[in-house]
Amino acid sequence: MKNFNVLILDLKKNFIFYLICLYPWFLVSGPFMSDIILVIISLYYLSIKKNLSDLKKYYSIIFWILCIYLTINSLLIAKNLMSLKSAIFYFRFGIFILAISYFLKLYEKRINYIFYSFSYLLILLVIDSIFQKIFGFNLIGIQMENTIRVSSFFGDELVLGSFTIKLLPIVLGLLFLTNMRKKKMISIILLIASIFPILFSAEKASLIHFIIFIMIFIVSIDINLKIKISIATFIILIISLFLITNESLNKRLIKDLVYNSNKGQYIFSKVHDSNFRTAFNMFKDKPLFGHGPKMFRIKCSDKKYQHNIYSCSTHPHNFYLQLLSETGLVGFTFFIIFYFFLIFKFLFYLFKGVNNKSEKYSSYFFISSLLLIFLPISTSGNIFNNWLSCQYAFTLGFFLYSTKYCENSR
Repeated sequence: MKNFNVLILDLKKNFIFYLICLYPWFLVSGPFMSDIILVIISLYYLSIKKNLSDLKKYYSIIFWILCIYLTINSLLIAKNLMSLKSAIFYFRFGIFILAISYFLKLYEKRINYIFYSFSYLLILLVIDSIFQKIFGFNLIGIQMENTIRVSSFFGDELVLGSFTIKLLPIVLGLLFLTNMRKKKMISIILLIASIFPILFSAEKASLIHFIIFIMIFIVSIDINLKIKISIATFIILIISLFLITNESLNKRLIKDLVYNSNKGQYIFSKVHDSNFRTAFNMFKDKPLFGHGPKMFRIKCSDKKYQHNIYSCSTHPHNFYLQLLSETGLVGFTFFIIFYFFLIFKFLFYLFKGVNNKSEKYSSYFFISSLLLIFLPISTSGNIFNNWLSCQYAFTLGFFLYSTKYCENSR
């Protein structure tokens, strides 16, 4: 009986390992499976972790306070069921972050397999995006929903570029934790290959994030200066070649950016500009506590906040303005402190860091992913969106793991 119980426990542990390996694949499938798997991993973590000291760490306590604040805000200020539903179970993302960090430590001898799974998905997205761009449908027959923008396995959700630029730093971070040889060469190949889904997706923000990440990669990686210059030149040439030879991509990524901003009169575009100004009007009305999570979509139609006919959307397309308008300065403070903490950590590893360079590079890339996700001057999705929150929490789990791992090895 004892041996049987050990076998069952071992099967459960392996099951969770496979779920972590496949989690980015579940994210590709959409929000339903990714949220269910998130709950399964989190519940299993709580069931086997006899010592729940991680729940009492300072960073956990800060997150629990944020969750309580969001719930109270939804109850007393928003007074809206949709807002309450998004806030009341927000704590699950915090548990998921701790669970991912814990299981990565538990499975660190099998980190190669996690890397293989993630990198295979990245390579598949590269191949599939090229295939769909050429033939108009992808490897499993999904048609392009947009004449210009490739979406690969995401179908009518035009998020291929943003998903790729979130996945790439995690893949590179994992690569430097493996025992593989020629890591730097592999990282350069993966970096260059990722140009295609990002470029073909025709997402302006993703392309900008990718260019910033290239700069981070070149600055942080310890390779010959000539090779760094060659990488940057080659990537610039590829992007320039596609923009010059493909008029539709050029129009979408360059000309539309200039045209939509009316030569700088609007921030990004008239619609984005209206969303931003409406969110700021909401913030000015309730600067301390905001209007409640997910309330922009409701309040934006109020003439008191409305900037013009383009003011309304499900969210204001910028995390910082969304938090200011929906959670006020109180909620915004949590977020801005966290972002400065990320900057501090990145600079710490850049100028001091750890003796082991592989661990150092791993930390760079996990932190870089978060710095790009929460870049202040960028357009963004809805910060309270379940699918996006699953992505952010997953990345934060890797960041927490690498922080503990590197700090313990100094």
